[in-house]
Amino acid sequence: MHEPELQGIAKGKEQKKYEFGNKSSFATWQGGIFVGALAFENNPFDRHTLEPQLVQVEKLTGLKPKYAIVDMGYWAQS
Repeated sequence: MHEPELQGIAKGKEQKKYEFGNKSSFATWQGGIFVGALAFENNPFDRHTLEPQLVQVEKLTGLKPKYAIVDMGYWAQS
């Protein structure tokens, strides 16, 4: 049995082909203060999670980020 909102996520790594959970996105300021957090359904590509996170940060802080630092998953997927 598992929680119905959990989904299998293909990792594509030899040592860890799958994991279960939800895709999440977190935004922090340079000092490590969290300014945004989102959970996504249906395991979207990493690149498709960036824009909603930036919109949330602007809505919550009133400031539009000038740049974002992301991992390689944002550019490796289409």
